[in-house]
Amino acid sequence: MLNSGIYKIGNGDNIYIGSTIDFETRKKNHFNRLKRNIHHNKFLQKYYNDNKGYNIHFDILEECEPSELEKREQKYILKYKPKFNISWKAVRPKIKKDNIKIALNDIIQDDNILNIISKDEILKNINEIKNILIELEENCWLQYED
Repeated sequence: MLNSGIYKIGNGDNIYIGSTIDFETRKKNHFNRLKRNIHHNKFLQKYYNDNKGYNIHFDILEECEPSELEKREQKYILKYKPKFNISWKAVRPKIKKDNIKIALNDIIQDDNILNIISKDEILKNINEIKNILIELEENCWLQYED
């Protein structure tokens, strides 16, 4: 079973279509941000708030190889015409090494996310680091919004 593919989040016609390289982490990140009222998608956030978090579902539409994500996501965007997608063009920008270094530096300095002080701490928190890197990749397009 692949862990990457296309998903939808929402309910009925009120959905967002997305793609991910890790379904479980992406689902967790969406709902975590929605619960904290800091989701990057204001339409999905408003829908979540208006419905007090009820009847919001995360459904896997298709599993596919990471190299196929953009093409497959575009297919579902055109099929469903999702209300909550900011753009109807699926794009997975490449992450630049400098952006990763800046983001990781911000993460390391943010005591609320991680406090890495030694190699032992890094090893203890390796799954959290993996999740942060996956989230960074998933959300790297935010840097292009400004």
